[in-house]
Amino acid sequence: MFSKLIKYSLMLIYLFKKTNLKGLTFKKTDNIVWMKIWGIKFFKEDEFVDYMGVMDALSNNGIKFNISITSKIGHFSNKNIYLRYSRGLDPFEFSNYTQTLHFVCKQLEDQKCKVYPGSSEVLYWENKGFMTQKFFEHNISTPKTFLITSTDEVNTIDLSYPYLIKEEHSSSSDGLHKITSKEDIDKFFAGNDYFSGSKFLIAQELLEMRRDLRVILVGDKVAHFYWRINRSDKWRPTASSFGNDIDFGSFPEQWREFIIEQFQRLNMTTGAFDIAWKNDDLSTTPLILEVSPNYQPNPGVDLSKRNMSYAEYKDKLLFRDSYTNRFVDIVFSIINDQVKYLQKFAK
Repeated sequence: MFSKLIKYSLMLIYLFKKTNLKGLTFKKTDNIVWMKIWGIKFFKEDEFVDYMGVMDALSNNGIKFNISITSKIGHFSNKNIYLRYSRGLDPFEFSNYTQTLHFVCKQLEDQKCKVYPGSSEVLYWENKGFMTQKFFEHNISTPKTFLITSTDEVNTIDLSYPYLIKEEHSSSSDGLHKITSKEDIDKFFAGNDYFSGSKFLIAQELLEMRRDLRVILVGDKVAHFYWRINRSDKWRPTASSFGNDIDFGSFPEQWREFIIEQFQRLNMTTGAFDIAWKNDDLSTTPLILEVSPNYQPNPGVDLSKRNMSYAEYKDKLLFRDSYTNRFVDIVFSIINDQVKYLQKFAK
């Protein structure tokens, strides 16, 4: 507990030291950074780092802005409004919390505001049902996937065991279930009504793979990437919290234009693709597992001379070259790219 407090304090010092706030003004401007602060926990979340990154990027690009912390965001019209994704923006705690932020953004757009992220982009946020529909609509290269709307449909899908079931409103490895038999299906649905708060469950082919590629894109640019590698013989989610390695080696250049073109089909300004190849064979067509407009990037670091995993590096208390400092650096870099790109659409 004490080391976490020290780590967080050091990150805050670094964060405030790094942030350029020269663009902040108390005069009227067309640019508003809306920070809905819902309590002290707000300052412990990644969204706070994101907000500081937005203000830094606006300042670095010579854009004057005001900060608004009011709940009455509906008073604004004809403004450029910058906000960040957060479940804290849904005070009602709906299972489909994406819709609350979508409603806010859409109402602001109806009042002739430019909102970043836009209402259409928000719908991709932790909404695997909407995402899958858009993958189908735009012919995105993805593993065999089915949208399920009832328990009866599960027994009719054309997938061999094992396969994955994903809950519609979930993130990271939450809501991810490996199905190996009919008994797993029965256990999954036993005593649970998964359709009470969702329209869909997603059933997807389970690829034979031990690594995937996280690619963060801004517009037509690859802003960051890294491999997530499972060194074990058994399948498991590739997040570093499961003991997997993070590798910042070479990008599969033969697929760069393909990946960018797939992303641009979705009409998103920024997003993170999770990409895999069958049998980890990079000569085969990339299969896009998911996309998210909101993401937590893993900063690059060389651990070859350190006797620790990436997960251990994250938890290590370091005064120099720490994970938290590097995290702030990469978040600021990506958001700076994003703000530059968004100026094409600003008023």
